Amino acid sequence: MKRETAASLWSACLAEIEGKVSQKEYATWFSPTRGLSMDGKTLTVEIPNRIFYQWIEQNYAEQLRQALDTVLGSDARLRYSLPNVEKHPENRVDPGNRPVRFSSQLNASYTFENLVEGKSNQLAVSAARTIAARPGKTAFNPILIYGGVGLGKTHLAQAIGNAVVQSDPSMKVLYVPSEKFIQQYVDSFRQDKRNDFINFYQSVDVLIVDDVQFFSGKAGSQEVFFHIFNHLHQSGRQIILTADKSPVDMRDMEERLLSRFKWGLQAELTTPDYEHRLRILEAKLRRDNIQIAQDVVSYIARMVNTNVRELEGVVNSLLAQAVLVHREITMDLAVALVGQFIRSSKKEITLDYIKTVVCQAMNVDISSLESKSRKRDIVQARQVAMYFAKSLTKNYSLQHIGAHIAGRDHSTVLHSCKAVANLMDTDRKFRSMVDEIRSKILGCA
Repeated sequence: MKRETAASLWSACLAEIEGKVSQKEYATWFSPTRGLSMDGKTLTVEIPNRIFYQWIEQNYAEQLRQALDTVLGSDARLRYSLPNVEKHPENRVDPGNRPVRFSSQLNASYTFENLVEGKSNQLAVSAARTIAARPGKTAFNPILIYGGVGLGKTHLAQAIGNAVVQSDPSMKVLYVPSEKFIQQYVDSFRQDKRNDFINFYQSVDVLIVDDVQFFSGKAGSQEVFFHIFNHLHQSGRQIILTADKSPVDMRDMEERLLSRFKWGLQAELTTPDYEHRLRILEAKLRRDNIQIAQDVVSYIARMVNTNVRELEGVVNSLLAQAVLVHREITMDLAVALVGQFIRSSKKEITLDYIKTVVCQAMNVDISSLESKSRKRDIVQARQVAMYFAKSLTKNYSLQHIGAHIAGRDHSTVLHSCKAVANLMDTDRKFRSMVDEIRSKILGCA
């Protein structure tokens, strides 16, 4: 169908949408779009950049669906196209009808194509590509990808899965966060369906388990995963694991399970250097069809030296300013936003820092704090650490706090907080110590 027809059809859709959103919303998100082509019942619309797609999909999917139903019928589909960039499958998505691979639980945007290789991830990426080409048939089984927050562990692990599925759609690939695996196991045990749970996991060809450090202190989950691991490995299936630390630094984990984590390859992701950060930013800008002056890009890469996630977060903040507030992306704007980011980063208090300060103040080893010891001084230090983790951090759930500090659950964290608060009310010496520890922790901000 001719472009003029596609344009007129999209104009009709926009007329439907215009009456359902504010004038400012329409001018910001819909006026810059245009109909490109019509293929059967699929209308392709050009949008300026990827941030438009993300925002429209998140906020206006229902209005789009209704407009398509009215103008083209209920079986109509909408695709997005970015100008002057190579069209990837993930750039074309139907609103309200996103194709999801429920069996695999993979994020289709995590691919090798949009992963930037550098010194910080070179070994891991090279091994991952080898595994993707021959899953279960290399020496890298399992592969344990480990490193700090926001360095791309989940992206790389899922890139393997997506490459395997793309090469052979019949392969049964499954991605699961360890916390979900644990909850599924608990549910299966309560419902007397443990065998069904095990059989399901033993049937996959490629198993990707994210954040295996959360198995710490979970004896039942460790045992069942041990048997699943053995079955898959002996059957020549591929096992892919991620963690925030290497096996030698994991606590409250069965030795036999840790030894299996070490069987294949342990690949560490480290903080990217300046050149790598610069290439990551440039790749993101090309992918999203965004133009920013090179000196601004270089400044961001130089100043934001923590991890990939925060690097991209700064760029997203700049794009939001440009699109939502219609501000030009200048060096002054970049300096202001990066300055806010750096100040915010300095105020972040981590669980590891809390554990370190508490252990130093209460003369307890971190290994003892993370153990199952019930000695009074260790239990009290553990409770104080959980108390501060809950009161001084923003981004950690009770379950995460309990698992990270000593392999405990959320109820233990709540009990610890209550115990510390009660003792502070009755013991002035203890209260003074807790206040001193708080001052030391906040001193890192």
